[in-house]
Amino acid sequence: MPPVRLDLERAGRRAAALGFTGFTNADPHPASGLTQMLSVLPQRLLVMGADEPVKLMFDDPTLPTPAQHARTIGEIRPLPSPCTV
Repeated sequence: MPPVRLDLERAGRRAAALGFTGFTNADPHPASGLTQMLSVLPQRLLVMGADEPVKLMFDDPTLPTPAQHARTIGEIRPLPSPCTV
């Protein structure tokens, strides 16, 4: 069978008719151009790894310590410098 191109605009309209208002792609490493490809959808779109929210993936055998986890979060989302008066 040859590949069939998905009609994203039609799928988005159908999803909207069913009440879907947004989609989230939670792949930590989205394919290049994914956001642009999905931009035809009428729904709100969030592509993790490309947009603001960040997804951290954990592997049970190698879970970070709380300190390592805090350090990772601090690197991704540093706290603003405190105001001094």
